[in-house]
Amino acid sequence: MSTPEKLDFALRNDPEIINDVGLIVLDEGHMLGPGEREVRYEALVQRLLRRPNAGPRRIVCLSALFPEVEKMSDLVAWIRRDTPGGPVHSDWRATRQRYGWIRWEGHAARLQVQVEGEESFVPRFVESTPPPRGRRKKNFPQNKNELTLASAWQFVSQDKNVLIYSPVKKSVETLGRLVLACVAQEVLPSIGKATKLVQEAMAAGAEWIGADHPAVRCLEHGVAIHHGGLPRPFLTHVERVLRAGDCRITIASPTLAQGLNLSASVLLVPSIWRNRKIIPAVEFANVSGRAGRAFVDLEGLVLHVIWEPGARKRQRAMRDWEELLAQAKAAEIGSGLLQLAVSLFLRIAKVTGLPAQEVVNYVLGQDTAWDYVEIEVAECEAVITETDWERDIASLDAAVLAHLDPETAEDMIDSELDDALEGSLFTRQLARKRAADQALIRAFVTARARLIWVRTSQYQRRGYHLAGVGLRAGMYLDAHLNDLVRLLLTAEEAIASMDADSAAIAIADFGELMFQKVPFKPRKQPVRWREALTRWLLGDSSAVVVRTGGDGGVEFLQDGIIYRLTWAMEAVRVHALAVGHPEAGEIGGLAAMATETGSVVRPVIT
Repeated sequence: MSTPEKLDFALRNDPEIINDVGLIVLDEGHMLGPGEREVRYEALVQRLLRRPNAGPRRIVCLSALFPEVEKMSDLVAWIRRDTPGGPVHSDWRATRQRYGWIRWEGHAARLQVQVEGEESFVPRFVESTPPPRGRRKKNFPQNKNELTLASAWQFVSQDKNVLIYSPVKKSVETLGRLVLACVAQEVLPSIGKATKLVQEAMAAGAEWIGADHPAVRCLEHGVAIHHGGLPRPFLTHVERVLRAGDCRITIASPTLAQGLNLSASVLLVPSIWRNRKIIPAVEFANVSGRAGRAFVDLEGLVLHVIWEPGARKRQRAMRDWEELLAQAKAAEIGSGLLQLAVSLFLRIAKVTGLPAQEVVNYVLGQDTAWDYVEIEVAECEAVITETDWERDIASLDAAVLAHLDPETAEDMIDSELDDALEGSLFTRQLARKRAADQALIRAFVTARARLIWVRTSQYQRRGYHLAGVGLRAGMYLDAHLNDLVRLLLTAEEAIASMDADSAAIAIADFGELMFQKVPFKPRKQPVRWREALTRWLLGDSSAVVVRTGGDGGVEFLQDGIIYRLTWAMEAVRVHALAVGHPEAGEIGGLAAMATETGSVVRPVIT
């Protein structure tokens, strides 16, 4: 069993590895979209389907969130390569799902749920209560977050497990800190159990992020905090606690809702917004599927928490909620590559002010046409940062390099790309657009391919593909390849000779270069990142590393060091081999193992 990323990497470096594999199971098959991982996933599936030995191989695509059969025709035809047949589809659920809301109405919160077309309600589900003397001055609850927690505790008192979903990761810890404050103020009781698994999770948390971190302290009170910015070893312990049922309330970001087989009696949704846009319907459908514990609950409740002041804002919040519910039930599966290409095309058209028909000529005529330009956006439109733009361009490049042989002649790009995308989800859904739009989008993607070919040799293109990078990151590797290879070799020689300080300095210098370019640029890079990295490599505790990194310490350790820096080292190695760098064969991978492990002591990492 392998993740899509590991399978993709294996196939890029050894295409023959899958020759004897007769069955491939793609879990979470609905996860197609314009994101970095999603576009690469779609390209991987298309490459599998286009392999010469694909005929006898079976590909099974699984998901609990596929739409109705009639909305899956393109996906089914793509996976089945147009052979007769249809999907195996069942709408059976172990529990019934009920949707509704909890709305604050001055002195109490009204719980309302739709049941078989009828509205059932509890007029005073949560009531305003005075605080214990001396603990706080104001009644409880006072805002949406406090109402969310009050509702969760109310459901727990009815013997129901609760999942609180936050679309924004930073809001998860905000709620966690509020839990601690409310328990300290005695407006909420502690509901924790000092089980062995909880104690082990708290010990792991103390080691990785410190005993005072809200994600650790909340466990003591029966609340689990889960988001992608927390260290994976700690999250592994948290997930064991959740599977055992030792925490009744979970506060989570999309990381848990999409990646862990967790269910709860009640799903509370205090917000449906992220980056000034309502969350995608597919994401919400996945999250709401967690409501209802099989063979425990007859019904799972999915409830939006509403605290907007004034009747008009409350009505607007309810209308947004109802629209999201309707969209989630009608969600469709779409090509992420197509969505990405259209998004890039429209943004360039908006930046330049050119008619759509002239955009392709514009991007063909100058390299700077693909550069990021900041533009004003409407109040409710998501802001695209320069890093987001660079990641999108890199994703398009990765798709192009995945579909075209590096040795393809420049004058054959159009026909070869058409052949590679024949029968793809991209091509099937593009065919549903107007003929003029089809031609523009195809020409736009081809224009990007032509730019890559003009700027690179076949050896560079092969290296970029093996490294999993796009044109801009690849050219950056080329420009600094001698220095990067030298730093890796210096680090590995220092590791072999037990010179820990020199190894740490070389790896930090390597990071100094690679952290400047997407996709290796960390999502959060603390001011003291070199010190944090050095402490990690010299074997200091993870909690010390995190404290050194400050507010972004956890994410920098997880995303910047363990993931992106290790990837950067492997990218340099495989690219150097592809372009024939004379010292590439001497890179043994010790520096990458040290970076991933958190030690430059050879016996520890090997």
